[in-house]
Amino acid sequence: MDRGTSLDGRKIEEFTTREREEVAEKLKVTLKKSLIGRIPKHRRTVKALGLRKINQVVWHDDNPVIRGMIKEVEYLLEVERASLNIEKEKRNE
Repeated sequence: MDRGTSLDGRKIEEFTTREREEVAEKLKVTLKKSLIGRIPKHRRTVKALGLRKINQVVWHDDNPVIRGMIKEVEYLLEVERASLNIEKEKRNE
């Protein structure tokens, strides 16, 4: 499959506006640092994001609530905006 195609083989140019928005509104959040020795509030925030282990990946909608949680503990995380290729990885897991 080509880099600019979706799972069903369509190019991004063929996507409807709604489909493009759905892909663009996802965040890939990865826990990169240990929670040992962190303040309890930050531990609870990471847990609320659905992360437990280092290098664990979760997907969230891009909204102000999630952005606020990420900002609070950004020093522990790696965050990427979803692309078509990342969306394919998510569906294959």
